[in-house]
Amino acid sequence: MRSIRARLSVKFMIGVTAVLVAVLSLNLLWEIQEQKVQVFDDLHEQAKTMATQIIAMREFMARSQHRINHDSKGNFEFKGLNPAAVGRGVGEIFAEMSNYRFKQTRLQVRNETNQPDEFEIQALKRFAADPALKEIMGRTTSGQEATFRYMVPLIAEKSCLQCHGEPKGAIDVGGYTKEGLKEGQLAGALSIYIPMERFEQRIAANTKRRAMTIVAFAGLSLLLIGV
Repeated sequence: MRSIRARLSVKFMIGVTAVLVAVLSLNLLWEIQEQKVQVFDDLHEQAKTMATQIIAMREFMARSQHRINHDSKGNFEFKGLNPAAVGRGVGEIFAEMSNYRFKQTRLQVRNETNQPDEFEIQALKRFAADPALKEIMGRTTSGQEATFRYMVPLIAEKSCLQCHGEPKGAIDVGGYTKEGLKEGQLAGALSIYIPMERFEQRIAANTKRRAMTIVAFAGLSLLLIGV
């Protein structure tokens, strides 16, 4: 009788241990998902703030073109410091100083360095199809590297039309062909890249630590049952 009770007790304790391990494992999976959502939200806020700063810089340059391109006597001389050129230059310096990157892009680019990739092409088409769409974000991978992608539309302002407005086909001060844009039309998009390696490594480390705790708990429980 005692032997039967002992075996039943062992089975019961093993069952309880298995249930606890299953619950802890499900909780771990839930926490992993919550961490991924939190990381995505944090990256979204970072990218959104970064985009606002870059667009403000572009707008300041657009509004300052008259002062930049005229000397103290009022003589006009184009200095090449339009919003696109400044944005591209700042983007290159920014990439050298950090692992974040950004670029200005469109479907028909003026400068080949702004050529859109597949993610950007699809985003630009969505912006063109839906003027109410304010942002697009996602995750792309290249080999082992994962990147958070964030894009916002660039809308043609009045100050942009001297280079991108009408008449379509005319040559602007920078030597490029005007697109014939009107105020309020889609002029392109700002694309931001943030590497996710550091964030995903942190999630992986937390997951490993929690998984080891669960394994240790299960092992200790089985050892105590055996004793």
